[in-house]
Amino acid sequence: MKHRRKPKPVAFEPPKVEEPSAAPVLKRSGGLDGTPLSVSVIEVTPEMAEKWLERNHPSNRPISWGAVEAFANDMRSGAWRLTHQAVCFDAEGYLIDGQHRLHAVKQAEVPVRLLVMKNAEGSFHDPIDRGRPRSVATIMGVAGREVAALNVLRMCESGYPIHSPMTLNEAELVSVRHMEYIKELSKVPLRGKLPGSVLGACIWAYPVGPERTHEFVHKCASGEMIGRGDPCFAFRSWRERNKRTDQWEAALAAFNCLRHFLTGVSLSSVYTGEIGYRAICAQRRKLRISHTPTTDVVPGANWMPDGRRQPAEEV
Repeated sequence: MKHRRKPKPVAFEPPKVEEPSAAPVLKRSGGLDGTPLSVSVIEVTPEMAEKWLERNHPSNRPISWGAVEAFANDMRSGAWRLTHQAVCFDAEGYLIDGQHRLHAVKQAEVPVRLLVMKNAEGSFHDPIDRGRPRSVATIMGVAGREVAALNVLRMCESGYPIHSPMTLNEAELVSVRHMEYIKELSKVPLRGKLPGSVLGACIWAYPVGPERTHEFVHKCASGEMIGRGDPCFAFRSWRERNKRTDQWEAALAAFNCLRHFLTGVSLSSVYTGEIGYRAICAQRRKLRISHTPTTDVVPGANWMPDGRRQPAEEV
């Protein structure tokens, strides 16, 4: 078995920085179990992060650039918070924990306060990071379906699919912005039978046609009182054949069916293009619903599927 050659160890010497009086540097030796530890709260600059990453342990796991982008987004927006999770160096000066956070500091191009630790008796093979990470759903205390709906709403606000993981801060902000419509659709019986991506699309479309969207969710979930030509029937049939599709594609299919259902136009086959999403965005802009992408991001489209009526001029 081939082993990667270790880089030459370098001494661990965190830069001395002046911390604001509200957040003094913590320095403490001697852990609870007697292990010699040194701990500091340091404002890590992109330049410092780059230098520390040169000490990255050669056996560290591969970088998840999606996670790096998600962390960087929180850092840029000011949502990143100092926590008990430390950037850690072992006894030889190798970085053994925190490579994603340091890459995020570089990518965000902003200084970030981090807890930094050196374990004088530590090594890469210590039992760290072996448990399952807590998901956004676990932290928020909601079902995974609800987080999937929030993720689709995040994409709807941006106007395109987003592949980076949604952070807790993003999920909470999206939830607050759409809480009124989330609460209304939570009253629909059997809504839990629908995937989160579809619920997210329905939440986005709700202000355009509240009663009809409520009815669409109920019919798609229950299968009651539907037949051929009904967009709900078409959507249920499409879902049976496309259970493994990604969230954005499922949302686009739901938007196209919703567009037909809200306008009372029959539908026999489902497609996953953006025209339904664009038409609903145009209606949201017409109603001045906040957090809707502008026309330069998401162009408008005819509201009526058969093209009988053009949308009103948008601002």
